[in-house]
Formats: sequence, structure tokens, C-alpha cells
Amino acid sequence: KQDNMCKNGVFSMGRSVKLLNIVGFLLFFLLSNVFNGHCTEPVEDKMGRFDQVMKMIMEYGKSPGAQLAVSKGGQLKYFKAFGVANRETGEPVTTNHVMRYASISKVFAGTAILKLIQ
Repeated sequence: KQDNMCKNGVFSMGRSVKLLNIVGFLLFFLLSNVFNGHCTEPVEDKMGRFDQVMKMIMEYGKSPGAQLAVSKGGQLKYFKAFGVANRETGEPVTTNHVMRYASISKVFAGTAILKLIQ
């Protein structure tokens, strides 16, 4: 049954990239409100939610590891690694690992254009 799921595209690379694009877009706008002072919760509480969201995304997308970085005004505000870099050895992902970025640059380009329009 699992082979049929893979053949039918349930776990396809295209689906994972689309999911990452959507999540990246949502994270960007959520974080822009956090760091602009438009939130009622402390920043630490909001950032704790990102830990939960990243873990859910990794489980859904079957991704072994990921990194999330947030900066404002040229300063790094949040940088965390999740999961494992090597499934066989269990080596954890660190903030020093170099990651492939797939099609996520489209999210940043689109967001930059929207910011310019504002």
C-alpha cells in the first residue's frame, strides 16, 4: 500500500516543496507581526509556537531535519535547528549545517515585491 501512495504522489517532492512554500509564506507574515510590536503575547511565547509548528511540518512533510532563522534590522532574532541531519547515525541538525533551499526563494521574492508595493 505504501508503494501505491508514493506512486500516486501522496509523498511526492512537488507536494513537499509546495508545503514548504506555503509554510514559509505564513511564517514570514506571522513573524513580521511578532517583531513589529503588533502582538499581545511575549515574543518568547510566539517563538515557542514555532517550535511546535516546525515539528508538525517535519512530520507531515516527512523531512528529517530543518532550520528556522528570523532576522530584523540586520540582527538575528531567532535561529534554531530541528530534527536529524543523518537518519542512519541520528546526528542532530545544528545551526552550522548548510541546507538546500529548494523553491523557497519564490516566497521571499514574492514577499519582497509585496513589501515594495506597500
